[in-house]
Amino acid sequence: MDETGGLEFGWVRSTKNGKEKTREGVEWLHTHHRYSSWVVPGHPERQNRWHINDYRDLNDIAPDVFVAFEGIPGHHAAPTRGLIDNASSYNNSYTFGGVGIQAAKVGGVWDALISEGRRFSLVANSDFHGHVSNGGDDFYPGEYLKTYLFMKEKTAQAFVDGLRSGNTYCVTGDLIDRLEFTAGIATMGETYQTKGSTVKIRILVRDPDTNNHNKWSDMTNPVLNHIDLIAGEMRPKVAKDTPEYSVGEYDKVKVIARFDATGGITDANGIKSIKWKDLGGGIKLVEYKAKITGDTYFRLRGTNHGLNVEGKTDANGNPIEDMPVSTTKEAAKTSFEDLWFYSNPIFVKK
Repeated sequence: MDETGGLEFGWVRSTKNGKEKTREGVEWLHTHHRYSSWVVPGHPERQNRWHINDYRDLNDIAPDVFVAFEGIPGHHAAPTRGLIDNASSYNNSYTFGGVGIQAAKVGGVWDALISEGRRFSLVANSDFHGHVSNGGDDFYPGEYLKTYLFMKEKTAQAFVDGLRSGNTYCVTGDLIDRLEFTAGIATMGETYQTKGSTVKIRILVRDPDTNNHNKWSDMTNPVLNHIDLIAGEMRPKVAKDTPEYSVGEYDKVKVIARFDATGGITDANGIKSIKWKDLGGGIKLVEYKAKITGDTYFRLRGTNHGLNVEGKTDANGNPIEDMPVSTTKEAAKTSFEDLWFYSNPIFVKK
């Protein structure tokens, strides 16, 4: 146990334990290193220790430090994807398309948080321990999982600023390598103010015509099948002294539009896909007017799968729970054939 380290920086060894110690540490960072530090919980679903009240507490204590969570865990070459075992995990779930249920479920924990206007981002992390080619259950950093963020310069501070901004998105298997997503003139992590009844959504995405790092199957140049536009109604922050504070679901969130190469494909909810504009070079453009009746946020997800693909998506395009496989190499193959991207939200105030 470290009895002395940190004293020169003004830190005194904590006498607290567990979550109280975490709250104390996050508060200290916010007081002393508010704009140069960050805290991001890693694979929060694995041991069922992170719940929405924990996120709310820490984001309230340190809104400029506690800014994201690892909703897309590492270890995608593990037979139980992400090492999230339903017997011990949050909500007794596996991953869904490689994404933890807290982020993958439309109207789940993440939506419940950002519906309150919290700047709380989704990030992916390779969590590297040992490579699959040597018997491990990991991919190298960036081999399968990437988090893209926008930086003004190549400095450590610019990295922290970029993470805090929310202008970030996550990709598996290099399904895309470019995303520009705006509502009005706001991009991810920002707020657009409007008095109108609609807002212009613009999506520019590139599906690279190059091979990814897949060595376990012949799906080395995946094709983006469609993009979902998800919208949620905004609400005030949930009060801490109410039962709702511990509720990790929110029912005023849904997919409102889908974009693909052909258009005209209808899901089980009656949403008919809209054809994107192909600009060549793998670049797809979407311009869409979304109706606004009140404060709203928008986020994106995309995949190489169509609707109702056995073992991958349901009739509305939602990812299906990932079942365990036998070996790490089989897991590597399965993961590289099941690809997604997620954007962080844009907020629109009316």
